[in-house]
Formats: sequence, structure tokens, C-alpha cells
Amino acid sequence: MNAEIVVTLIIAVVGSNGLWSFAQFLIGRKKNKFSYDDVMEFKNGLCALLRNEIVCAHRTYTSIGYCPLEDKTNISEMYQAYHKLGGNDIATALKNQILELPNTKEERRTTWNSD
Repeated sequence: MNAEIVVTLIIAVVGSNGLWSFAQFLIGRKKNKFSYDDVMEFKNGLCALLRNEIVCAHRTYTSIGYCPLEDKTNISEMYQAYHKLGGNDIATALKNQILELPNTKEERRTTWNSD
């Protein structure tokens, strides 16, 4: 199976599970106010999930040597959300390395052949 398809499927599954968990969280808390600890737990969990997605994307795309533009856009948006939640560690360097990769397999070949 193509690596891009696998990554897309993984992101879709994780994203849908995250969305479902968030919906259950909201439904369960609808009648109650959120405590500070509840909000911080959710924030930290979401930050960890976003960081994990960025780490997995880095591992995948650096191993194949390129990253499609639409995936770079998605990774940038994940990083922006991660950063706004207070994440500010190794994910910054990983995101930057992904963005520096060629956009296509053909560009990768051109880059590697010109060196």
C-alpha cells in the first residue's frame, strides 16, 4: 500500500477518534461547567496528539524523501494549533524539516541527482 494512503488513513482515524472523544467530552459536561483541571487535561491531551501526528509525519516523509504540498499544509495547520495550545518543543524542528522536503517524488530525484 502506498505510504501516502497509509498516512492519510492513519490521520483520518486518529482525527475522527479525537473528534468523537471531544464530542463525548462536551456532551458529558453539557450541564456542568468545566473546571480548570478539566480544561487543562483536555488541552494537554490534544497537544500530545498533535505532537504525535507531527512526529509520525516527520518519520514518514523524511523516510520517503518528499512531502506533498497538501500534506505540508495540513502539517502546518496542526503545528499552528499545537503551538497555540502551548506546545513548543521538538515539533518545531520536525515541522520545519518536513516543509523543506521536496513536494513530489520527481522533485526529490532532481534534487538528489543534482548534488
